[in-house]
Amino acid sequence: MRAPMTLLAILAIFGGVIQIPNVTDVITKFLEPSFADSRFAGIEPSNGINALSLIVGGAMSLTGIGIAYLVWVRRPGTSARLIQRLRPLHTFLIHKWYFDEAYDVLVVRPMTALGRGASTTFERVVIDGMASGAVFAVRAGNSLVRVAQSGILRNYALLLMTGVTALGLYFLIVAR
Repeated sequence: MRAPMTLLAILAIFGGVIQIPNVTDVITKFLEPSFADSRFAGIEPSNGINALSLIVGGAMSLTGIGIAYLVWVRRPGTSARLIQRLRPLHTFLIHKWYFDEAYDVLVVRPMTALGRGASTTFERVVIDGMASGAVFAVRAGNSLVRVAQSGILRNYALLLMTGVTALGLYFLIVAR
């Protein structure tokens, strides 16, 4: 776990350095063609806002590092006391704001029930019924065609001539 976190820290530092306002605009210049047609493309925040956001972000980062150093290095055992003192908050945060539980109740269980219902009723009644109907239609068609297909060439020639004669009579008599 130490190696991925180190890599992420290095990338975060590098990512912050390449976007210092008025020093480098690597990402802005890279993405500029993507936003060429946007009406918001020319709007830039003032340099004062950019500097303030960098200062506030840096101060918050250093404060977090200081608190972590104080809790874990200077005063070991502080975290255990905080856990005991703030039990409801710790439980809430350790369960990741109960997001997984809410997702399970709101998405996973309804979709599972829908899938189960679709499997038992829709698939078995509608889909299997359509498949059974198609099988019945093919079997009925096969039994009709089987009568006409004897394998004797003169019967096929007679059937062809009857069809051509009927078609010719149709065009001579009906379609004037």
